[in-house]
Amino acid sequence: RRLPVQMRYSNGSKDEMNGAIPLTRLSHSVPGSPVDDRLNTGEVIGSAESLVGRILAEQGLGKYCDPVFVKNTSKELREALNMTREEMDSAAHQLLVREQQGRPISYHEEDSNFV
Repeated sequence: RRLPVQMRYSNGSKDEMNGAIPLTRLSHSVPGSPVDDRLNTGEVIGSAESLVGRILAEQGLGKYCDPVFVKNTSKELREALNMTREEMDSAAHQLLVREQQGRPISYHEEDSNFV
């Protein structure tokens, strides 16, 4: 049984992000990676680690969310999903944009752009 995860958009302080990695983190580019050209690269880079850190904190793991833990958790998730860093950041960015627009964040196979 899956428990729903409520996600709230916050562009607040570093403390509010509780362990999230700043968006200034560099991403390694792989030629031919499927990155949405319509997205501003600065907004996308680091989205996955930021979102992973926020979700971990919201689920009660905030005290463990140092940058190394968040980075390793993001890496494990990315590897389990067989995604590149850019794909993961793009997917996280799309989730954050949907959240900002007040659209529900749920997975429906027919709506998936992440496969």
